[in-house]
This record gives sequence, structure tokens and C-alpha cells, in this order.
Amino acid sequence: MSTSGAASTSGAASTVGAAAGRAAHGTPPSGRSLDKGTASERGLESAEKDKDKEDTSPGLGQTRSRHEPLVPLDLPLKDLELLVEFIMDLAIGPTSTTWLAPLRAAVRRLEEAAARGQRSLLEKALTELALELDGVGELGDERRRRILHHFVGVDMALPRPIDVAGQKVLRERLIVDQLLSEVSLTHPLISQRLRDEGPTSLERLARSNALDLSEKLGAPREQAEFVVNTFDGYLKQRSERGPTLAVLGKHRALKARVSALEASAEEFGRAQDSDDTEFRRVARRQRQADVAQLNLLLAELGEASILMELERCSVQGKIERLNRWLSERATS
Repeated sequence: MSTSGAASTSGAASTVGAAAGRAAHGTPPSGRSLDKGTASERGLESAEKDKDKEDTSPGLGQTRSRHEPLVPLDLPLKDLELLVEFIMDLAIGPTSTTWLAPLRAAVRRLEEAAARGQRSLLEKALTELALELDGVGELGDERRRRILHHFVGVDMALPRPIDVAGQKVLRERLIVDQLLSEVSLTHPLISQRLRDEGPTSLERLARSNALDLSEKLGAPREQAEFVVNTFDGYLKQRSERGPTLAVLGKHRALKARVSALEASAEEFGRAQDSDDTEFRRVARRQRQADVAQLNLLLAELGEASILMELERCSVQGKIERLNRWLSERATS
């Protein structure tokens, strides 16, 4: 099961591959931290600590794993994928309550499947998660922490573990790098200084005080404000979109973005034969925007390897490689 959307020029694209490589190989944080961590990070870290507690007597041996990878999953995979994508969204930042209706239905079906398979621990963990999801109100920081905590119980009862913390780190690093690439198009200095700070989170930058950030990085305040607005705008957009991407599915979403890039690339080709400078400018910007949106979608899905490949490709090369990649994945 897979548990797996900002401008791009050749200069900006080169940073994508670097970040993808760092994320894919788990480069540890370096430099100064911008703050002590967001609510979702603290909740995820706490939940992962609970998950890693030893369940043998202290000092008597290695931790006994509750996972049984050879046991058939026997669960509705689309429902499990929807749950995992919701948890990933929740771990990365503010999340829309429009997730809840389809998610509640998915969790109920997972509960029923667990009961049929006589998996009492999984059924109990899903029931506890369902009770939290049935609550009313926004998905604020405290509720996000509780849901993440309950999901750990579900994860521990599954035959095969789901590395939410690792996937969250990977996806977030790729997304941050994409947004910094956008910043670097107009403000390369502050973008590079943020990279030099080491890995950070979307919420940290979105919630930063522009004056403090300006002083910390030795950059003009208006550039710091641009950074904060870029990251805050992304998180707001992300929090409003709900489960559309998860319901649509990764393959269909990527095909739609590749089709949009194909169309803008054809328009850009036609514009090169025109004497209308405004037509050429608009066509070039649209092609850049479509490349950026495609890269951002791949980052959101945690596809580090293909991002590294695309960094070395022309626009036409990106289109051809992605079409091959999607075909390969569809038949695998």
C-alpha cells in the first residue's frame, strides 16, 4: 500500500534535487532551530515515544514487536489509505474539517473489517480513534495531538507498520524546499540563509514574526515578510482543500498536472513564433507555474526520487519521464 502540489526555473529546480536527496537519505537537522516546535510536531513526537516504549520487562531483552508482517492485511485498502493521508495532512499542518465525514465512514468500514477478522486490538484502537473523530469543532492543536496519539494505537495493531513520522519529515522537507525555491526567484539571499539554518517546518516559518526573522537572518524586513506570507499562504490553502487529493488518488492527480504542463508547454512553443512580447511572457510564466505546481504535488506525495530525476530534465523531458513513470506505476 502506498502512503504516499511555487515556481520553477532551472536555478530553482536544482534545489529540488538537493532537498530530495537530503530528505530521502534522512539528513539530520543542522544549524539553529527557529523555535521549539509546533503543536503537531510535539504531538507526533509524543505519540511515537509511546509507540516505542518497551513492552517486555525492563532490561530483559529487545522490545517485542506487535507487528506481524506475514499476516494478510484483509482491510479495505482505499479506506486505510484515506486514513493515512489524513494523518499525514494532520501531522504537517492545519487541516480542514471536510476530511471528517469521509474519514468517519472509512474508519467504520475498517472497524467492521477488523471485527470480521477477529482482530480485537485493531478494532479497539479504531473504535477509540472513531470516538475522537466524532467530536465536534475545529481541528485545533490539542485535538490534532489527540488524533495523532490515537492513530499510534491503530498503527501498532496493524500487521505492518506505517512510518508516519518518517513520511512527515520527508514530505515536509520537500515542500519547504519547493516554497524556498519560489522565494529564491525574487529573494535569493534570504532563501539561501534559511537553507543554511538547516531543516525547519512549514508551521514554524508560517508562524514566524517577520521582524524577528529579519533580524535573525540579517535580511530586509520586507523579504522576511515575503517568506512568512509564502508559507502562511501555503498552509491556509492546504488547510482549505480537504480530502480532494486523497479521494482523487495520486495517479489521477499527477496525470491532471502533467496534462496541464503539456498544454502550457505547447502554448509556450507557439508563443516563441509570435512577435507579441506579452503573449510570450504570459506563456512562459504559465509554463513555469505548471512546472512548479507539478513539483509541489510530487513533494506533497513524498516522491523524492522522481523529483531528483526531473531536476536534470528539460520541460519536455519532465513530461516524457513522468508519463513513463506513471505508466510503470500503473502496471506494477
